[in-house]
Amino acid sequence: MKRIILPVFLIVLFSILIFSGCKSNAVSEYNVNVLKSGERSAFDYTESSDGGDTFSQLQSMWSLQSGGVVSSTFSIVDNGSSPNYLKIDTQAAGYAIASQKLFLKPYSYYKVQYTYTSASMSKYDDNKDYVGLYVGFIENPDFNIGSDKATVERNAKQSQTEGIFYFHTENVREATLAINLGTEDNPVTCSNVTLQDISLVRVTAQEAGENGEILGLYTLYSTVFGESSQLNLVYLILGGIGSLLLGYIFYMLRARSLASEVNVEGVLIKENKLFKAISNKRRLGIIIALSTAVIIRLVITLTIAIISGADTIKTVYFGFDLANNVAYASFLADHGPIYFLDKFADSSLLPGATYILSLAGLFGRGVAQIPGITILDKTVAIATTIKLFGVIADLGVVALIFSIIRKKHGVTAATVMASFYGVIPFVFFISSSVGSLESITVFFVVAAFYCVINKNYIGMAVFYFLSVLITPQALLAMPFVLMYTVIVVYQAIKERSYAWIPPVVATVLGFFVYYAISSPIYLHKIEAGTVFIAFTAFLSIVKGMNVYTANAFNFQGLIGNNFKAVSTESTFVTILFLAFIISILAFAYFKTKNRLTLVMLTAAFAIVYWYFCNNSQPNSILLAIPLLFIYVSISKDKRLFFIFVCLIALAFVNSAYLYLIAGYNLGGVTQIPYTIPLFYIFGSINLVLVIVYIIFAYDTVATKKARHHLILRVSYFQYVKSVAQNIIIAIKNFGFKIQALTTAVIQSMKPDKNAKTDD
Repeated sequence: MKRIILPVFLIVLFSILIFSGCKSNAVSEYNVNVLKSGERSAFDYTESSDGGDTFSQLQSMWSLQSGGVVSSTFSIVDNGSSPNYLKIDTQAAGYAIASQKLFLKPYSYYKVQYTYTSASMSKYDDNKDYVGLYVGFIENPDFNIGSDKATVERNAKQSQTEGIFYFHTENVREATLAINLGTEDNPVTCSNVTLQDISLVRVTAQEAGENGEILGLYTLYSTVFGESSQLNLVYLILGGIGSLLLGYIFYMLRARSLASEVNVEGVLIKENKLFKAISNKRRLGIIIALSTAVIIRLVITLTIAIISGADTIKTVYFGFDLANNVAYASFLADHGPIYFLDKFADSSLLPGATYILSLAGLFGRGVAQIPGITILDKTVAIATTIKLFGVIADLGVVALIFSIIRKKHGVTAATVMASFYGVIPFVFFISSSVGSLESITVFFVVAAFYCVINKNYIGMAVFYFLSVLITPQALLAMPFVLMYTVIVVYQAIKERSYAWIPPVVATVLGFFVYYAISSPIYLHKIEAGTVFIAFTAFLSIVKGMNVYTANAFNFQGLIGNNFKAVSTESTFVTILFLAFIISILAFAYFKTKNRLTLVMLTAAFAIVYWYFCNNSQPNSILLAIPLLFIYVSISKDKRLFFIFVCLIALAFVNSAYLYLIAGYNLGGVTQIPYTIPLFYIFGSINLVLVIVYIIFAYDTVATKKARHHLILRVSYFQYVKSVAQNIIIAIKNFGFKIQALTTAVIQSMKPDKNAKTDD
């Protein structure tokens, strides 16, 4: 019964959480003020009973900014029995901005209406022209400003004046309305501007069209780029639920394949023709696994490429990292790596990633030579090539997983599990849709541990070195690579062999090889005297943005630290925490010296780091996925399989929400707001999963208490029929118990006729 109820319950719960967390915050009704306001008007704040003054209330609803002291620039004027109003003075500040974050509906019409007075205005800086009073949006600096915008006030208005204009939203969901008096580039001197009221309401297209011709009808364009759209919510839900369904499907397929591996005397097994063909034909299994993986990736990659060819890079189908990488690749192909940092000084590319993008850029440059090819076509070609590198890396991981499982459990088990990994939505989304270079890093890390499992130290060293050249996430595996190196050296010394020489030489040689590979990129700085720039730049790239979390649904996001700067104290605590975790995991490995356990410990560390430590991103957990999958497939522990399936589902939701709904702007990936409970919902679920995973992993490693996979010796339909019968029997038994309990209660309430009574 539990095997049916649990998947259904999880799917229903998952759907409810997604829909509750991702609902729109925009006001749909017409003629309803979207702005947060005071009692009788926008700025009618009064002294509150708890001691809050009017200026504090203003700050709680509006974000205030100026070129001077904010409290001297803005003030709330007590207007007696009439509504209070806002006063702005820029004599000392030069400019003032009062802004408020709003949720708007895409492709809708709105009206902005405000009432104001103004003293005379003049230049704040004699060398610069000034901008007067106007209402605009922070995300669009050019909105409602300029000589053609009638609602910009540059003159004195002693009596109350009304400003009205209309605007139409493109694919805009969030925007920050701003009341501007001057700008930082064009400051103004004005002793007294008052705003009695301001409102923003949704109106019909007819009203906006009729009145907008006279009062002004503008367009608010989206400043969020990429594939972002609320319509993509359907893909997010399908991917999340699909991950759970795929987990269940392949769990049952593996249960069926186990029936042929585990023979029980006297039990007849119905032969599966597909499994028999896979076991008899040597290459059929790997063909099936790779085919399922490559088909889904090529369909996604090529479909996006075709659609992108009909649009522009800043509107659809490119994520922030991919958009940057396309620009990098194009420049590298034209000018080479030597001049790269002269153009992109803030680039966070490691040497290996730089050379990979150079290859993609060269391909795009070749495509550009074809007659009739536009710059957009070249851009799409480069982006597609970058994605294809990730696709090839994914296929490499599938092949390695197939090889590892085949040696332990046979070709049938390898086919089922490798095929499962090939169709995991989170994995193919990162490579074929997002085009992240993390997929390449993951391939090299998995290849390194493949060599560990096969006792090939040189191969491990080479592949791990290559992974470090791509992205900093490879460093999550470094403690465990060093642990294995220590074991190899120790055993060699103990056996008095020279096998300790390759690990020592490889460790030292790695620094020289890295420097040599990096030199063309940093050549100009090396010539200028910064000799060790390759290593200092590496450390700077590894440090990253230095924020607690960057949109990851982890512990830091759960406690409200998304994109908050990391404090020195937190860095110190994190270092102690990592040292503690690594010491525990090192003890577990050195006690067992089991290479497969080392794979699981690496995955455990990557998951714990992603959830609890600083500077995590949604894709940071990708490294743990194949490593944990390898251990789950070999150990056949159904509890870890369940945890794995939940992790990939939630990882997809996290990344898909970021790339498909949140999008990115010119400054980078947009910050997922706390106005929707995504961090709290999924952060809490992930916390439970991580804790349960640690408990189950401890059981399998320390106490050897594995809960083995279901073995299905009948057809699936017979299994479902049997489970259904068990459910019916369980319900009947529950009914009998309720009936017996009810009867007993009734009997206890009746008086005992045989009881004696006292006279």
